[in-house]
Amino acid sequence: MHFKGVELDDLDYKILTALMTNARKSIREIAKEVGASPATVHNRIRRLMERGIIRGFYPMLDTYRLGYQITAIIMLSVEGSYLTKLEEELKEIKNITAIYDITGDYDILIIAKFKDMESLDIFVKELINRKGIKKSVTHIAFKVVKEDSRLPL
Repeated sequence: MHFKGVELDDLDYKILTALMTNARKSIREIAKEVGASPATVHNRIRRLMERGIIRGFYPMLDTYRLGYQITAIIMLSVEGSYLTKLEEELKEIKNITAIYDITGDYDILIIAKFKDMESLDIFVKELINRKGIKKSVTHIAFKVVKEDSRLPL
């Protein structure tokens, strides 16, 4: 397959699938699973990282069990000239787990996690006072049914 100048073959997809199943597997284990030599798997993983397809390895945390019991979905309508600057600022805020440019009545969709309502309240009040924000709407998820950034390949 070919996406934005990046070509991936079946072996690349098998390696990515193995890593998404368990990124703690050794190169040797992955090699055995995908039917390639450990050197080939090592080189493919390095190449996938260099191309930005693999951006890192990290544990999937249960944020609820870590005390982040509030998931907020916040939509912002922003004056066009402030959009890029605002997104760059938002990327640095630790509570925010995702930022999306969206179509429709709003320009940005934010997913953020908070330990309590007071933290969310402070965050939203600071957020809506930023220059360029025309309007916002905040939703609170009653229950997180699924959160998983792994894709079926």
